[in-house]
Amino acid sequence: MNLFSTDGFLRAVAASGFPNKPFSIETRRVAGQRFRVLVVEGARVISSWPFLDFLEPLGPALPSDRELAFLPRVELARVPVPQWHDLGNDLERLPSPLVDWRALGTWEGFQALVAQRRSNLAADSRRRQRLASRLGPLRFAASEESEEAFDACLRWKSAQYRASGLRDLFADPRHVNLFRSLRSAQWVRVSTLRAGERLLAVHLGALWDGRFYYWSPAYDPELARLSPGRLLTEALLEDSFRRGDREFDFLIGGESYKWFYATHVRIIGPLGQRPLVDAAARVLARGAKGVLQQIPGAVERARSLKRWLQEAPAGGQRRLP
Repeated sequence: MNLFSTDGFLRAVAASGFPNKPFSIETRRVAGQRFRVLVVEGARVISSWPFLDFLEPLGPALPSDRELAFLPRVELARVPVPQWHDLGNDLERLPSPLVDWRALGTWEGFQALVAQRRSNLAADSRRRQRLASRLGPLRFAASEESEEAFDACLRWKSAQYRASGLRDLFADPRHVNLFRSLRSAQWVRVSTLRAGERLLAVHLGALWDGRFYYWSPAYDPELARLSPGRLLTEALLEDSFRRGDREFDFLIGGESYKWFYATHVRIIGPLGQRPLVDAAARVLARGAKGVLQQIPGAVERARSLKRWLQEAPAGGQRRLP
């Protein structure tokens, strides 16, 4: 299983999303596989929630496990990056790129892989480091306690969501509380890149069971020309390798920068018997897919909208992202 089925994460979801409601953490059987999930008030299985990227099976189901009809996002397979690109676009299958450090062996091997993907990337990063250092000596911190950095990450990420036309997840206090709760329980690591005293970029991530989760990165938009987000990402990658992690998990999303570094891809998709309403929406999506593929960025936008619909609270008012 991954981070999203641990007691620490699921308890934080319960506390922030369903305060004062009874909950339990249970195993359920879906399509012959066993999954660990949050159950609220004895009946409602939380199968989708913002920042709960996807679930991974624990293994074959046991006869004692209760049946669950459907999960919207689970790991279906893991393939090398070239194999994913050969599959083409599919609204039902989402990529979760990752770096498997065991497949590379050395840091030099990783650098060679990145150079194959974009030959000038390392030189460009060095150039931007030199420009950023004019503001002061560059300092990377893999983990720090600064409240200022944590708040800046939420503020910059909110602005990034709005600028991209996406739903601002951190406008919802439940999601802010989720990260505050995880941070106080030491599940979330605040990583920073500074130039002198100036904060350039922040990342809220997690390290669990030899796997680093690249979760919520943000940077000072006034310094976008310096690519501070990329510089922090590359520092996090090297820190993960030097620490001896098994994996650096970029989580769901096919953003272009992830493909410079990833060695493999988890294929994320639905599992089980799809609810009738969701199945009807899928039929409509199939008809629209050909049109969407003709519009730059429309497929990713449709995926974002679909995730938003899945994650919106039941019975609440919804505003378009």
